[in-house]
Amino acid sequence: EERNNNSDRRAFLTAAGSASSIIFSGSILPALAAEGDEAQTSTAFESIAARAARVSQELSEAEIAQQAAEEERKQVLAKKIKDDPRTIYDFTLPMK
Repeated sequence: EERNNNSDRRAFLTAAGSASSIIFSGSILPALAAEGDEAQTSTAFESIAARAARVSQELSEAEIAQQAAEEERKQVLAKKIKDDPRTIYDFTLPMK
């Protein structure tokens, strides 16, 4: 009976060891592989973030340039209107 008990114990420990090695290798190997993927993902994310920052900067610069051009156009039009010597009496309205 003692031998049977020892063999049962040995069989249990062997099975538990095999199961833990399978679980261990099943969880560690993908985790190690994921580290490499994570580094690639991180690099890809950083390049996408850098590109997005560059595009955002370019758009904001374009918006600033557009606003400056709009302000200049408004000032030119205001000066034209101010320098126009005509009055309301210089215009005629069609009457029916």
